[in-house]
Amino acid sequence: ARTPETTGTMEAVAIRPTGRTIVDRDSQLAELEQLWETARAGRAITVLDAFHDMGDPAGVAGRLHDCLTPTGVCMLVGPFAGDRLIDNLTTLGRVYYATSTLACTPSALSQSDAPPLGAQAGPARLIAVLEGAGFRSVRVAATTPFNLVIEARS
Repeated sequence: ARTPETTGTMEAVAIRPTGRTIVDRDSQLAELEQLWETARAGRAITVLDAFHDMGDPAGVAGRLHDCLTPTGVCMLVGPFAGDRLIDNLTTLGRVYYATSTLACTPSALSQSDAPPLGAQAGPARLIAVLEGAGFRSVRVAATTPFNLVIEARS
């Protein structure tokens, strides 16, 4: 079983999919920097259910763009949302609003003074952020009742 070692606060603990426990926040940040350097040489980056949680989505989009080769592609997969409130007032949309209000938006607000995406960012908002970061071709690649997939080419 994967049980985290504690250091007094759960904030400093992260469970890796490998089952390893990272307790030291500095080593966690160092590992993330190594991942960025590895991604820098990459031709493709996929962000799974995380972009809407970012405190500075425009800054993150810019960093993603900088990490890609000139022919690289970034795929964002996130919760499905429409551009208008009325489009999101479905049973699932209400669940997404509740989750975002309790977890995603407060997390994003705590990370930065930059404006976060907020609850239920639809394709127009996501595309605008990615285009503002320098991606030349951004489109909705796929949708399901649960997910929205955005393709952004550098």
